[in-house]
Amino acid sequence: QQRLLRADKLLDALAGTLRATANPDAAPATSLNPATDTMMLVFTDIQDSTTAAAEHPNAMAVVQEVHDRLMRQGIQRFAGYEIHTQGDAFEIAFASAVSAVQFCLWIQDALSSYDWSKEVLAVTQFTTVLDPETHDVIFRGPRVRCGAHAALPGMWRKATHGYTHHTVFGGEGVDLCAAVSDAGHGGQIVLTKDAADTLIPRIHKVDALLESIGTFRIEAEECGGDGSGGGITVGL
Repeated sequence: QQRLLRADKLLDALAGTLRATANPDAAPATSLNPATDTMMLVFTDIQDSTTAAAEHPNAMAVVQEVHDRLMRQGIQRFAGYEIHTQGDAFEIAFASAVSAVQFCLWIQDALSSYDWSKEVLAVTQFTTVLDPETHDVIFRGPRVRCGAHAALPGMWRKATHGYTHHTVFGGEGVDLCAAVSDAGHGGQIVLTKDAADTLIPRIHKVDALLESIGTFRIEAEECGGDGSGGGITVGL
């Protein structure tokens, strides 16, 4: 898997401001064919949100509302498809790697630059963190972690929910993205090697850097297996 680094000193990347531009011409993920097309998946959640909600329910309620609203703005802006949400966790599909990564960068910046109240910023999990040398803002507000995976042809499937008529996705590619999303920390964007390989030919469209963080084994039960001891090895 590869980690997509924010351009700040905390992640030892080059200084600068990450910018994402909308891609209104991107095809919807629901139009893709599981047999022939690669689908980009992004799973996100807020780090330490359970603790924050237990200790500061009013502040967390504000964070949840703003977070969900900005997430859906970003999904619309970058032609994503909201598969499922649970609490502050989102599962999103994109038709292209560029749109998926642009979304991840955009939501990180949108949450950091939002005008959070003093009540929210007083919460330990959401407090402002400054670079000790430059005093630039490293973290401010809720810290969202993003995991992204390119589900290759044959590694994912789609169907229409019988009751809601909502398009739903499944398969090993979806299960793998769920496992990868748990590997990052708040403020990070973690890509599998398949996602990075899909992005690299068009990485000039994304104002960010890629850094390899190694190869890891994910057990079968984390990817929808039977827990019999099997697993897969994935690059990050």
